[in-house]
Amino acid sequence: MKTLAGCTLLIAILVASPLRAAPVTYAFDTVTAVEMSGTHPSVYGLAKDTLANLAVGFVDNTNISYRYVVSRCVPLFVTAMEKPGRYFLYVTVDAAQSNVQLISCRLEIKS
Repeated sequence: MKTLAGCTLLIAILVASPLRAAPVTYAFDTVTAVEMSGTHPSVYGLAKDTLANLAVGFVDNTNISYRYVVSRCVPLFVTAMEKPGRYFLYVTVDAAQSNVQLISCRLEIKS
């Protein structure tokens, strides 16, 4: 009886827990615009390899003291935009996060 109750509890927990999406990394060949409006900044440009239009937005519900990732990524966004053709920009976003969805950013020199 205890085993049945334990299995029932485990199934109930698994069904009730939300599925979390994994963070997604977007790769830009070219950055054409950066919008830092309110709590929903966005980066626009062309996707690496396909050159399709790419827009990546993320939530930033923090105050200025806690915007570490966003503050560190802005110079990379600007560098990628100012020097088109020189860098790839990678932006990782986790939509499951409620305060800051931007996880990381990286510039890579095109070879």
